[in-house]
Amino acid sequence: MSEQTTARDAYPVPGVTGVTADLDRAFAAVAALRALGAAEDRRHDEVRVYDASIRWGALVAGRLHRLALLHRRGAMSDGQRTRYTDLEVELAELAPVLDRLGLPDPRHRPVPPDVKVRR
Repeated sequence: MSEQTTARDAYPVPGVTGVTADLDRAFAAVAALRALGAAEDRRHDEVRVYDASIRWGALVAGRLHRLALLHRRGAMSDGQRTRYTDLEVELAELAPVLDRLGLPDPRHRPVPPDVKVRR
């Protein structure tokens, strides 16, 4: 994780909802994939890879897509925009791990311009 992220980014906080919860979960997923990627260098673990791929797919299809829409529309607070920018950096750094594990890179997913999202 970058220096700008905090310990709270590592795990979702119970009771936190909306954009903040989505960002918390995204940072937690990035941390989990980094750990899995490091473990992959030592030993292949099919169960952990499968579990991570299911969680990552749901995150990419749902939360990360929603965050990209909200960011593009300017519907985030200054702090949320900063965290989202940090997340984009983390995702770029995670690209080799995603590629090695065969997981989708959310940076390459188009965001439809006319999708309405709840805030």
